[in-house]
Amino acid sequence: MNTSLRASAHVSHKGWYSIDWSIIQKYVAKLRKRIYRAEQQNNGKRTYQTLQTTS
Repeated sequence: MNTSLRASAHVSHKGWYSIDWSIIQKYVAKLRKRIYRAEQQNNGKRTYQTLQTTS
């Protein structure tokens, strides 16, 4: 995720309504797929690294 989208998580209440939620939903769906695949492959390191991208 690029920095502009990460920064959007910390916007004021006014900016909340200007967020393009379709982009956020696509990003979250991709993350969930990556986490699921890593778990299915029993790849703990990859799962951990993927989860760290959300921090």
